[in-house]
Amino acid sequence: MGTSNDAILVYGFAIELYSDDEERCSELFDGNDGGEKREQFERKHKVDIVVHCSEDNPMYILTVSSSYHVVAARGYPEKVQPAKLAALDRVKADAVLAKAATALGITPKTGAWLLCSYTDGGD
Repeated sequence: MGTSNDAILVYGFAIELYSDDEERCSELFDGNDGGEKREQFERKHKVDIVVHCSEDNPMYILTVSSSYHVVAARGYPEKVQPAKLAALDRVKADAVLAKAATALGITPKTGAWLLCSYTDGGD
């Protein structure tokens, strides 16, 4: 049997794999503090750091507020509400992303709707 994944739809930008930006995020958010640093940063800057790929190979996406996230957990389909997604003010969202990226010390990018997956390695 294979391992199934969670599907995640977000507005934001991927932090490039094997870049200084990814290394900086790993150092900041993968510590042994139970995610406390990440949660504090997310609250302060009104963003989310979405971990995707897998528990063993975490990758990151800087996203706007979780109200624009759609997560379909393994085996549980979720409805996507296009009108809600279309209501996102992309100019404001990109400004929030740029400010948060700058605070993280990473290169800001223009956001986009991204579909990614995550598995914790178990079934």
